[in-house]
Amino acid sequence: MLSKECPLSAGLEKIIKPKINIFQDLGFNTIDFADIVSGDPWILYRSADNSLGPSILVLKNVLRSNADTSTLLKRCDNMKDFVRRVDEMGVDRKSKVFLPAIRVMSSITEENWDHKLKLLRELGFSEENILSVFRRVPQALGVFERKIKEVIQLLRSVENRDISCIICHPELLVCSVNQRLKPRLEVIKVLEIAQEKT
Repeated sequence: MLSKECPLSAGLEKIIKPKINIFQDLGFNTIDFADIVSGDPWILYRSADNSLGPSILVLKNVLRSNADTSTLLKRCDNMKDFVRRVDEMGVDRKSKVFLPAIRVMSSITEENWDHKLKLLRELGFSEENILSVFRRVPQALGVFERKIKEVIQLLRSVENRDISCIICHPELLVCSVNQRLKPRLEVIKVLEIAQEKT
């Protein structure tokens, strides 16, 4: 027997239709609604007026696209929380990095996020350093912890290079170590040696 709170037992008139109306009022079609609900059936039990509608409206105003909003909703029904967390990190909603910041935040569990922040602190990053990196290049904190360690280790293996390079250039964490970072560091090393000889 189905539980009263099971999405499969949701009543058409009282539960499903009000949700369809909310999505349609915001410009979504029934296919979007079906895709989103199939990804997270429990969205049917969100309060239509006090939770679901306002949350979707916030996302749509931020993302400015039904397609982007629909994509994020299909992935997870906790977008309001992700928006709040990105706001708390100090990312400007009008910034071009706001959407990437939400995508990064939504792709990492809170437990893994905490582990990543702990790793950065252990590597010498201050709280302000971490915020600065995230605000400028959110994708930098979306990489795996082993990649962060690898980049830091590589920079420290080169004279006069440390985490300050990443603080100034957060995109270094996103670059391929073998295809971009190592070759460029080799070039810099050669140029520095040549400069010392002149």
